[in-house]
Amino acid sequence: MSSLIPGIDADLAAALRRSLEKKGVVIHTGVRVTEVENSESGVCCRFSAGDGPGQSAAADLVIAATGRRPNSENLGMENL
Repeated sequence: MSSLIPGIDADLAAALRRSLEKKGVVIHTGVRVTEVENSESGVCCRFSAGDGPGQSAAADLVIAATGRRPNSENLGMENL
């Protein structure tokens, strides 16, 4: 997955990415996280992109998003 927020307008996602990057946020999309561990300075995250070599990044915080599941129970949508 290469989009920051799949399913929303591409221009809006690009604007959000630019805004976060201006604030120093480093964004990695389309990668496979292989390990996350606490370190003295924060968190160390190891990941790889496709068949390429593994990489690592030190961070204050790691946010991993795997997708979303709709919360539509008890809305009566089956009656529509």
